[in-house]
Amino acid sequence: TKMQFIEIDLGSPLPANDNDSVSVSLPLWEHVVGYEEGTEAIISAMKTGYPRFRVHDDVIELQSKIISLFETSEFASYVFDCMVLPCLASGLRFIRFMQWEVAASEKSKYQLFAFPSGIFVALFPIEFKLKAKAFWQHTGEVVSSRLCREQTLPMKFLSDDFLIKVDCASVIKTTPNVQNKDMYDPLLDAICKRILNPLNSEEEQSLQSNDAVAVTVSGMSAIFSALRLALEWHGKSSLSTSPAKMVVFGFPYVDTLKLLSRPELNPGGVTFFGQGDAEDLQSLRVLLQQAQGQVAAIFTEFPTNPLLKCPDLTQLTALAAEFDCLLVVDDTISGFANVDLFRSPGVSVDMRCSSLTKLFSGVGNVMAGGLTVNGSGRHAADLKAGLQSMLSQGDIPPLALADLVPLELNSRDYSQRCARINRTALQLAEWLETQPAVERVYYPGTAAAGGDMNYRSVLRGGEDSGFGCLVSLVLKPQYSTQRFHDALKLHKGPSLGTNFSLLCPYTLLAHYNELDWAETFGVSRNLLRLSVGLESFENLRGVFEYALNEVTVADS
Repeated sequence: TKMQFIEIDLGSPLPANDNDSVSVSLPLWEHVVGYEEGTEAIISAMKTGYPRFRVHDDVIELQSKIISLFETSEFASYVFDCMVLPCLASGLRFIRFMQWEVAASEKSKYQLFAFPSGIFVALFPIEFKLKAKAFWQHTGEVVSSRLCREQTLPMKFLSDDFLIKVDCASVIKTTPNVQNKDMYDPLLDAICKRILNPLNSEEEQSLQSNDAVAVTVSGMSAIFSALRLALEWHGKSSLSTSPAKMVVFGFPYVDTLKLLSRPELNPGGVTFFGQGDAEDLQSLRVLLQQAQGQVAAIFTEFPTNPLLKCPDLTQLTALAAEFDCLLVVDDTISGFANVDLFRSPGVSVDMRCSSLTKLFSGVGNVMAGGLTVNGSGRHAADLKAGLQSMLSQGDIPPLALADLVPLELNSRDYSQRCARINRTALQLAEWLETQPAVERVYYPGTAAAGGDMNYRSVLRGGEDSGFGCLVSLVLKPQYSTQRFHDALKLHKGPSLGTNFSLLCPYTLLAHYNELDWAETFGVSRNLLRLSVGLESFENLRGVFEYALNEVTVADS
């Protein structure tokens, strides 16, 4: 059956007609350029966006209501802005982040207030709006659109009985927000079981009963939680007093490197090995030898975004064991239904971070992240105790009940959708490789993929496991990528792992102001990244045939 493709207008939500969509339609190449350049016509057309990058309208509305409440209070002496945060621990981290290197006399301009519902609001001088936005974007500690709609505000500012001021300096310990437990716990439990045992196998169940999982508000929040857990673990196990160092191995998703590069969040700094190849493994060994136990964790992605390179996890496992540091892997693109990063021969990842916003949910209408500790790992006891203590102290922002409901519903058929998309993506990648106008296809499952054996070594058994939903490609230089992009009758916008195929000119979207830098790591400015959806291979092949025909006729 031929799917009827209906293009979604520029700036409209993807999926369409959903108030909580996490993607936004950017149908033309020039729309992406205009968005990155800040062109007024494009920006004003944007009704929504990826929630960490463009704050959702429902969040903005709540924040402006809060600002008007405060305008009559003592804060009116300077122009302030505000940010809502998901829990007390996030609020305190935000205040510390904002006050970093701020003169003591100015610190009183940063205040935190508690909502009765359990979320928090921070006030700060408006001139530091961009810094506040960086916290929201890099840490992923966001408040969802659904949660913002649930908040009720009084008509006028009554701080005594409504917003309670937090004395940030004197908070000794935080406690978790207690949600509606009767509803919340069974839903959370169902999601955790799916993360730990996605294929629902008896054998896995006994092995994985030792693993521990935390569900939080976004994939970046899971990575930030892993960073805090690694810092805490290193602080306890290391004799050294100077701050721990981190390593990023391979060219990662943009915000992972940005998060680890911020001294406010990771004081010891990060060393970046951007090729993630055999030569980088040698350099990493030298660094670990010289660091003498200073490195707390190696962060990598499997495979990497957008080149889908597969780092050698066997080598990284061995290095982490030899130099006593943690191995933390973001498996969003491969997916835990496809790969076993905990118990494959020679591979033992200590912590796994996953964006549950992507294929796990599939619908593209809820943000969430998962952090899983390997119960069979070398540091399992310490890390599980650390995670448990973070959860019991409310240190990890919990997913709100309003978001847990759709996440549980969306993820019920995760493994079936994953299996279907694996097959289609592999067929499409193999077909694209045969097309004369295509210079390079990046997909770990194709014969041409160099990182192939590294992926196969952790592939789960059974015919349903495969290589994930992401395929990247570059056309030969004589063909116009812009014309090709615009001719593809597909939904176009940020994010991945949606049940509908989704395309974006990834390098432009993620690295617009550092295109030359990205190219030094082999990431072409003309790279297109496709997230394959549930459509049939025949249907997608037809879409690509049409667009390839458009460019080859025009450019030959």
